Amino acid sequence: VETGPLLCTSNVLHAGRTMFTAEAKVADASGKLYAHGSGTFLVYPK
Repeated sequence: VETGPLLCTSNVLHAGRTMFTAEAKVADASGKLYAHGSGTFLVYPK
């Protein structure tokens, strides 16, 4: 990226009682994708 803002968007793809899957994408103003990440996370009850 030479100059200009980047936009990071994220989404929860699946949410269960103890696990969820999410993704995030980083793109510039024209929509060019620079990064994509996803993960599965375990939620511990309190």
